[in-house]
Amino acid sequence: MCCPEAVPADFDPAPDLLQHRNLLLVGAHTDLGHALARCLAGHGATLLLPTRKERLLAPLYDDIVANDGPEPLLIAMDLDKAESAHFDALAEGLADAVTVIHGLVHVDLPAAPLSPLVNSSPETWQSCFHSIVHQPMLLLRGLLPLLQVTERAAAIFLTLPCGRSGAANWGPLGAALAARENLCNTLTREHPSIHCSTLDTGPVSSDLRRRFYPAEERAGLRAVDDPFVQNAFLHRLSVALD
Repeated sequence: MCCPEAVPADFDPAPDLLQHRNLLLVGAHTDLGHALARCLAGHGATLLLPTRKERLLAPLYDDIVANDGPEPLLIAMDLDKAESAHFDALAEGLADAVTVIHGLVHVDLPAAPLSPLVNSSPETWQSCFHSIVHQPMLLLRGLLPLLQVTERAAAIFLTLPCGRSGAANWGPLGAALAARENLCNTLTREHPSIHCSTLDTGPVSSDLRRRFYPAEERAGLRAVDDPFVQNAFLHRLSVALD
């Protein structure tokens, strides 16, 4: 698990850090994902953006292009409802469009209800494991041939502290995120050329955090577009792809 505090103090990402890099970003519809998409494109990345409906990301597309970023590729696909064959078809389509993917960045997490273990529903557990483990596994498996075209590739998955150490009331999320951590370790050991890691941004004023802590005072939280937060992703990508 990585975090912004681990980024070297002298890390200063160049404007062209990600030039000629194709990155598939999952979660661009979220406020954190939207800010990250602008950041990655601002550093030269060509973004591949899955979305349930293309119109949901049309403003982001226009914003990136208006700021002279590489033209993103919007992909109409509901990842949560997709099955194995859909991910295989996605990979085939991307192979024709870009031929190689240098990195996968996944920042979409479910806002599952927090409750004691005895009160958490089986449906919540199933939903968390599907969104956090099963769907990313299918996505990784489908993209593997494209990630292996390049000598070095990256995969970064958003996580939370409960994924490293169990916390009261966070049962489904914590268990699923712990499995996500294991998935990353497994992929890296099986395919050393793909640097797979999880990243905890720490407390940020995101829509997701507001769902978990609705009464929390926001004044002391970092914004989703804070360079301190964004540099954590840029640094992990630079280390993996260098």
